[in-house]
Amino acid sequence: MQQEKTDLLNATSSVLFANTQSLLPDSFIARLGGTIKMGRCVAMIPDPTEEVSDFSQTLCKIIHAEQRQATRRITIGISVYSLPRHIKNRTAWIRALALSTKKMLIEKGFSVRVVLPQKAHALTSVQVEKNHLTSERGYECVLVSEGGHLTIGKTTAVQPFEEYSWRDWGRPAKAHREGLLPPKIAQIMINLARVPIEENAALLDPFCGSGTILQEALLMGYSTLKGSDADAHAVTRTRENLAWLSEKERVSLKNLQLSVQDATKLSAHIPLHSIDAIVTEPYLGPLFSRVPDEKELQSVIEELSSLYLSFFYKARQVLKKNAPCVIVLPVWLAKKKMFLPIYERILSIGFENRTITDFLRLLIPSLHANSDISPRGGILFHRPESIVGRELFVFVVHESAHVAKRKSITSPS
Repeated sequence: MQQEKTDLLNATSSVLFANTQSLLPDSFIARLGGTIKMGRCVAMIPDPTEEVSDFSQTLCKIIHAEQRQATRRITIGISVYSLPRHIKNRTAWIRALALSTKKMLIEKGFSVRVVLPQKAHALTSVQVEKNHLTSERGYECVLVSEGGHLTIGKTTAVQPFEEYSWRDWGRPAKAHREGLLPPKIAQIMINLARVPIEENAALLDPFCGSGTILQEALLMGYSTLKGSDADAHAVTRTRENLAWLSEKERVSLKNLQLSVQDATKLSAHIPLHSIDAIVTEPYLGPLFSRVPDEKELQSVIEELSSLYLSFFYKARQVLKKNAPCVIVLPVWLAKKKMFLPIYERILSIGFENRTITDFLRLLIPSLHANSDISPRGGILFHRPESIVGRELFVFVVHESAHVAKRKSITSPS
């Protein structure tokens, strides 16, 4: 797959701006994982006033210019991701803007239907898709205000939410009590590994669970995959789910290897320095129905710390030099966030934290504003009302002189 050249320009708390070469939006967004919409910028103007008449004329001209050769029947939607502070009642402003723009388009001979946001100030991907706003008969205007200017965009693709649901809930074998890694998160983790598909890279998931990470890697085009789990039932579920995927999506399982193995004994069944990337979500501890007390939580932390550290010692042995280990650590969301206290030990084993790449540095101000970066540089995310969240890291095997001095370190029992 040819690398797409992209120049990153700017970012707000919810929108990334970039210059890119030609691409197919639908296929591109289907691989990104966490991206809800993609579009193209069509205009940049000074911030609008609270009076919508002048701005609706601008929108009418833009839509008319782009749609006059396509169809006279059109559905329009307006999504606002940021507006200048002087616009106080944003819900009323969006509605007035949509209706004013509709009226002007009707005067130009269009038959117009308007779709308004159901929640907040932006249309969901479901609303965009179900109302065909990315087709030639639709137009979603996306508005982003920053630095005194308003960027106007047109949505060209939305996340394939129905496919995600099918790949998540349509699989024959699931383990609801153990928690489910969403396919979108699995995609993000694989992307963060940054391992080229065309190099026939060997990817390993040593806590494969129900096979979500292996499933998404297969759909992305990776073929040399290894999956294992200490739980034989998990490996059976993975095998069943990937056989189902192979039948439905015509993906080859020729170079897939599955086995029942303890992740703390990787080097016993995997050749040393043979793996290009580990992408995994280990066991995150029990699914609490209530916030655990201090004694319960301390017991879980001790158990998981021992498991994870034993795994990292073996992971370093089977990974190639500079190979990534993309992994999720649990974070407990009580009165204050409780992190797994093994970060410094992971570094001492021979890993370097490279989670925050140059790409992510552009997003740091907006991520910090939403408390999405942990104090030690992991990416935080969790479902609403969750007790256990995730702290995502990209650790890379680091062969420095500093690490070389620790050759006497042995794996914990």
